[in-house]
Order: sequence, then structure tokens, then C-alpha cells
Amino acid sequence: MEYSEQLKEAQKLVDNNARNGVSYDSIFNKLSMSRKHNCSKSILSSIFPLDFICQRYYSTQLDWITIYNNNPNIIEFIKQFDKKKQAHILVKSPNFNLGWLCKENDEYKDVEWEYADISGAINRCNISLDCIEGFKTGKYAGKLSFNILTLHPRLDIETVTKYKDEEWDLEILYTSGIYTNDFELLVCMPDKSILLVVPSYFKLNSLYLFYDYLNTCDKLISYYEPGNETELNSCTRFCELKTKSIFLLFSEKN
Repeated sequence: MEYSEQLKEAQKLVDNNARNGVSYDSIFNKLSMSRKHNCSKSILSSIFPLDFICQRYYSTQLDWITIYNNNPNIIEFIKQFDKKKQAHILVKSPNFNLGWLCKENDEYKDVEWEYADISGAINRCNISLDCIEGFKTGKYAGKLSFNILTLHPRLDIETVTKYKDEEWDLEILYTSGIYTNDFELLVCMPDKSILLVVPSYFKLNSLYLFYDYLNTCDKLISYYEPGNETELNSCTRFCELKTKSIFLLFSEKN
């Protein structure tokens, strides 16, 4: 069956069910899970009212390129929703650009952008890694962490090293292999000591990434520099230690 015929049949099914009192939620769930109807994301995104689709902004069964193409007034339409929902829908636009986040952009100044949405939009829209300077200088509005770029498909070791003092998602960097071990650290514990080589810009609370025992340890860990009784903040970077050694103290969880 041709796409146009599939679309026509699906629209007819939705309209008939709706006239018979079946909710759009029930119809959507039935069509999205039914092998019999075999509705593509594009068709599902074309046969329901825009208001209903916007209520389903979180669904993975929708094709937002189709939705934006079918509804050229969508940006004006979503202004009736709260600022968070507006943000969720705006970042799905095929025309999304970081200029919308600029502090001086009055049109979107009150939108409550979220980290995960922007991170995904940067990847989906293939936005250049050059945007990194905008996050560093605070050009963009909202509570957006610099580590929004941790998942950028073209992020490399050179870029991370250049901006190593910024707040990257260290676990993602480690998993992706985007780091350089350039710091020897002696880790001292009550029963033994080990020598690790770690990235100097990683933090104490990321030590478990390089020492398997800590990854399975069910105790609370406190960090100290040898000879100093003041507990260190777990967000201390390895390169900030006065000596290249750390003492770990373990205690039971309450």
C-alpha cells in the first residue's frame, strides 16, 4: 500500500474511533503497538491533533520533522504550555539552533531549557563543536552545565585537554575513552597501597573508574592527604592535591 493510502486509512481509523468515544490515548497506544496497522512514526505524527501530539512530546513513536513540517505554526501554538514543555518541544525542531539560548534572545528568554534536551539537539542537528566557547563564556541562558558537550560526536582528547578545568561528565569521558592518563597517584588504604595512573583533571570521586575495588565497595569513602586530618572534598581534582598521594578511610553506611 502506498504511503498516501496508508495515511488516509489511518486517519479514517482515528476519526471513526474518536467519534465513537475512544480516547486519543487509547487509539495512539493501539496503533503504535499494532503490527496489523503497521503505522510508521511519520503516519502516527500526522493523524492526531497537534494539541494531543504536544501532550505526548516524550514519546519515542513520533517523528518531529514530520510534525514541524505539518504544523508551521507550532512554535506559536506551544506558547500556551508551561516553559519546560515549550523547551522539550522546541529542541525537537529540525531548525533548532543555539541562538535560541542566547541571553539576549527575547523570544525564548523565559524558556526553561534542560541539559539532556540540549545535548541531544546538539548531536541531532550536527551543531559544530565550535559552540564550546559559548558555553565557556556563559553566552547561553539557563542552568546549562558545560558538560552538555560531553556527548558531542566529535569531542576528542585534544578538546577535553584544552578545556580540562571545565565540568565534564567524567564517567562518560572515561567510558568513551576521551581522556589521557598523565598523573601518577599513590592510593593509600589501611591495609595496602597501590599506584595508579589517572587523568590529572579527574576528581577524587571518579577514582572508582580506575580501581575496581572501589566500584564494588559498599562503604562510605573519605579522602585525606597523608599527614592532614582535614577531609578533602570529593570533587577535588587530582592535580589539586599538594602531594601525589591520597589516603582513603572507609566507614559503614548508616
